[in-house]
Amino acid sequence: MVCFRRRCAFWLILIILMAVSAAGFAEGTAPSNPLCGGTADRDWSGDRVFLGSYEQDADESNGPEPILWRVLQAEPGRLLLLSEYALETKPFHTRSESVTWETSDIRQWLNSVFLDAAFADRGNWQKAFVLDHDTKASDNLFFGTVGGRDTVDRVFLMAWEDLQVEQYGFPPGFREHSDATGKDELFTKVCPATMCYPTLRAAQQDALITRSHSTRQTPDKTDLDGFGSVYWILRTPGKADRYITYVSRWGRTTIDFLSPVDHSESTIRPAVLVDTSALNFHPLGEGLFCADVDERYLQECREALDYKAAIQEKLTNLPVRASEPVNPTDKSDIRDLANPVTGGGPGGRWEGDRVWFGQRGGEPILWRVLRADDDSLLLLSEYGLEKHSFDEKKGTSVWSNSAVRTYLNEEMIGRIFSPAETEVLKTTVIRNEADPRYGTPCGEDTEDRIFLLSYQECASEEYGFSPGLPVQSNSRICYPFGDSHDTESAVFGKRDSAGNQIWNADRAVRWLLRTAGFTEGYIIDVDAHGDAYHHELSAVGKELWLRPAVIVDRTKVRLEQTDLGFPKLIPSE
Repeated sequence: MVCFRRRCAFWLILIILMAVSAAGFAEGTAPSNPLCGGTADRDWSGDRVFLGSYEQDADESNGPEPILWRVLQAEPGRLLLLSEYALETKPFHTRSESVTWETSDIRQWLNSVFLDAAFADRGNWQKAFVLDHDTKASDNLFFGTVGGRDTVDRVFLMAWEDLQVEQYGFPPGFREHSDATGKDELFTKVCPATMCYPTLRAAQQDALITRSHSTRQTPDKTDLDGFGSVYWILRTPGKADRYITYVSRWGRTTIDFLSPVDHSESTIRPAVLVDTSALNFHPLGEGLFCADVDERYLQECREALDYKAAIQEKLTNLPVRASEPVNPTDKSDIRDLANPVTGGGPGGRWEGDRVWFGQRGGEPILWRVLRADDDSLLLLSEYGLEKHSFDEKKGTSVWSNSAVRTYLNEEMIGRIFSPAETEVLKTTVIRNEADPRYGTPCGEDTEDRIFLLSYQECASEEYGFSPGLPVQSNSRICYPFGDSHDTESAVFGKRDSAGNQIWNADRAVRWLLRTAGFTEGYIIDVDAHGDAYHHELSAVGKELWLRPAVIVDRTKVRLEQTDLGFPKLIPSE
């Protein structure tokens, strides 16, 4: 079907659009089709309807709130609807395994739990009005990944190709050369029409939210602010059937996007096909309607929150507190240094001994004591010392062959430690276990004097980190060297495994680990909220902060008191 605005003369377009405006958006009429292809600035324009209810304001005491839907297609007796907001934060599938839309956990959940909750009988509204939808299997045209078999659903996710349909109100894509395939591929650039914002409840469930005013350029070179937006998943598979495609926080829907099917920060934007033959729609204003259920529902629709504004206000007004100073270590003998508090201290922070050792640019470097044995000390730099890629040239995710290992042991070591300090560093066997989720090999064990922590080590309770495989944690949040932040902000929706609120400053950084990511060429890092990325998708060529670790021979050093709040490690005479 070809868009009217593409096959009609300009004067006829104006007549049609004026007619649509008069017939589709005026009060007292039924919902109609959206503006074909979107607006001039690539935004979506069309009717919206309230239909059904679901918990959205994160206050269960007042009951569920009316669901707002975009009308993607209006036909006699039925409407194709897409939720305006992301209603849930859930993975496509709960396990990392080969899966299609047909066999996914999210399909089962949408067609049972969500369907029952969202369309519970109320007044003249009945769940039976949700029609069966012939959901076509969606293959990945970029990588050739097969999307499984066709299904019949009452609730479903959009496919990648649905977002290329101009009749649904989405702007057309662009064809550009792809280095990955060597062909001209269809790309959808940064686009407000496909941006999405979460409800307050979805945001509280650990959604991946743009938490600051971060912009991307649209095709017409204007800046699009993603503040408060989330990425939402589609039913089209990704590079392989353990991955799924998604829409970025700035509305980009390139089909080569990769997200593991079990990524827990994914948000869900359901779609439904509804029978309108027995429904009446009450106009609430220009282009806005609600299912005429009862007076209470009508009032709830009138009072419904604008969740884009609500989430942006929430992020703007998050609590701020003074950054707690690191507790000075009042110890003067090397034998006094001890292991950190197992699993972290109050509030989930790392709590243990710290020492000065070495220097960078003439400034002393602060280290955490992760482990204190009889003859050795395992130290981790408190701050990220500088940015470096894991392996930009070789493209390997194997620690033993990586450029960063060479850099640490041949260049950095001599710049941050004096010859005498270098002598007290132990050459240690570094165990390089495979990625625990994907089994990606990390190569043979190595012997190093300076190294990066592994995925497993940064989850070690014995080292003072929050327990379990890495989740967000105050104990892992890192700031750049020389940072003097004095305040921290609460991070909305982020809590550690014990329920502690996550706090960080705007300058918190992502730091590099030595464990391979989901496949060769990718590596794991720890994000600004202290979470080792579940999707493990940092390319080895990406520059991230280095937080080196060393093992010091405890028998060859002593402690010297300083005016800087912590003792200093000094090589013994």
